[in-house]
Amino acid sequence: MIKLFPPLCILALLIFNSSALADRPISWGNISNQEWEIMSFEDDEEANAIILTDFGESYFDDRGNSIFKRHIRIKILDPDNSDFTDVTLRVFREDRAQNLSSLQAQTFNRDENGRVTRDRLGRRDFNSERSGSYEVTRFSFPNVREGSIIEYTYQIMTRNRFRIQDWYFQWHEPVLHSEYRVLIPHQLTFQTYRVGFMPFDKDETVQLGSNAGFYPDTFPSTISVYHRFILNNAPAIRNESHISSRNNYRNRVEFTLSAYLEPNGRPRNLTQSWDDISERLTDIHRFDGQMRSNRDTRELAARLTDGLGTDFEKARALYNYVAREVNWNNRYSIFASDRNGVRDALRNNSGNSAEKAIILINLLRETGIEVNPVLINVRNQGYINWANPSLENFSHLLLKVYLEDGVFLLDPLTSDIPFGMLYPSSLNYEGMVVDGDKWRQIGIDAQLGSASQTVAIANLSEDGSVDLQLQMRYSGYEAIAQRILLRNGEKDTYYRETLLGNNPDIEIISADTQNLDQPEETLQNRLELKSENFAMISGDMMYVNPFMVTQTSRNPFSNRQRNFPVEFLYGLENMYSITLQIPEGFEVDYIPESRTLQLSDNTAFLLQIEQMGNIIQLSTRLIRNDVFFEAEDYEKNRAFYSDIVAINEEQIILSRSTASR
Repeated sequence: MIKLFPPLCILALLIFNSSALADRPISWGNISNQEWEIMSFEDDEEANAIILTDFGESYFDDRGNSIFKRHIRIKILDPDNSDFTDVTLRVFREDRAQNLSSLQAQTFNRDENGRVTRDRLGRRDFNSERSGSYEVTRFSFPNVREGSIIEYTYQIMTRNRFRIQDWYFQWHEPVLHSEYRVLIPHQLTFQTYRVGFMPFDKDETVQLGSNAGFYPDTFPSTISVYHRFILNNAPAIRNESHISSRNNYRNRVEFTLSAYLEPNGRPRNLTQSWDDISERLTDIHRFDGQMRSNRDTRELAARLTDGLGTDFEKARALYNYVAREVNWNNRYSIFASDRNGVRDALRNNSGNSAEKAIILINLLRETGIEVNPVLINVRNQGYINWANPSLENFSHLLLKVYLEDGVFLLDPLTSDIPFGMLYPSSLNYEGMVVDGDKWRQIGIDAQLGSASQTVAIANLSEDGSVDLQLQMRYSGYEAIAQRILLRNGEKDTYYRETLLGNNPDIEIISADTQNLDQPEETLQNRLELKSENFAMISGDMMYVNPFMVTQTSRNPFSNRQRNFPVEFLYGLENMYSITLQIPEGFEVDYIPESRTLQLSDNTAFLLQIEQMGNIIQLSTRLIRNDVFFEAEDYEKNRAFYSDIVAINEEQIILSRSTASR
């Protein structure tokens, strides 16, 4: 999934004059006429701003501190909807680890005569406050209007830590020029990881005999490694529908320290392999040290499995207990919160995701059931970067359980997740099974099919009103999604907004949900509705939309272009049927034709409709077994769902019969 780009020039053994690399792509307050004229970005009608230049530099000062400097200039197209006019900067202040300095900001405007005015922010305009271990600095740009240009610059010093700031070349708004320069003394060796789908306009790594025109306080070194990355005209990456995480596709570079020279000149290798990571886990008390037998788990496991015969029954009973009785505090982790985290979570019936998983591991092992922890990264945080062995790749813990009935992945976060299924955010393709000090890679996806079915019975009156009965059934991940929505809000709001789209013309007579607390059963909603304006009447004609309640009125792929894949959480089968009784005195003038839309061998939409006397029977079926589409298939997806929207907008036309006029 992650695409790594090879550098265009790998460590060329060249010695540059310092001034050759000294000129920078942006200077404070120096705005060109070309920048003033820019008011749009190609093929992006949604842009509220354009990042004109984003320039960063990282190096180590003569005290070994990591220095990161950034200068960014932005053209504001829509000040009311742009979030660049308010800026928040965070630095880690525990033990004075980081320090923010050299902060400047200003707004530029140009009138119709070409006269440029500038509003500078002063020291009082920057508001800083402590928030836990962080210092948060906030400021807002003054006098921003359409066409304004804003810019700010700052420096972050990280004390005595051999780290280099990662750099993102793409944001939620388009970027004309993004450039990152890094200078590393020969005493330090970093692995460089390039992530993204766009080729860099410049990607060079050279060896220098000077500080490359950086700054006079650069760490003294006879030889330095100089990196320079440039990406021009980078399109925005926004949180579009059906995307796992923007971080999977945003072009960026990451640096990881792999070796350094000790003061005596002896090399120290820090390169890690996944074998090293697996072995290290056995020494971490908040992980392996928590997977221990104790009296509490022995007694609880014996009580919960008393009288149960098979290992499957025992495993499901233990899973249900942890999922239902130990509350999740909404924090993801692969570690217990402290040395007593698992024991405290069991006694207090509350813990993070790792503590819940480890409680279940301990209970299963007390029962003699084989189980291993599985490290994953939750979906919205991005793919696992297997090229960079690090525990920072992971954020959540699952279990792999081996039973005679099969092998199961368990995710005991909440009571809404049936045994053998995963929380939706855990469906992130891959994970790492840890077995003692060994490890192996496994696939993680939706193992079970999901379905939704809506059955409607509509009795239409001659005045266009209708009495409507709905029955909605959900299974698999569709049921999990609906249960989560129900838990997170009021039932009335769920019925009105989620199921009926906040349609003001529909009155809810009664509504009921069944099997909400039985996650292994089909979730069912039953609604009795009434609408005075179900059909539109014009003279002797009546126009009826049979999809009024479950209408697909918006294409989820509205953008004309998309440079990254389409990713669905799971495959599904979505069925809808309505039995419509025509009122006395009316006859059918037009009904849509039955048809089939085919996106691929595994994805299709079917419409069937027929008339039997004064009854019209309509049904649709969306089958989508494909969950991943490459970027080049985006237009096919967009056209497929546009056709579905068009079908949902078609109407049945009735006319008053001659005898009843």
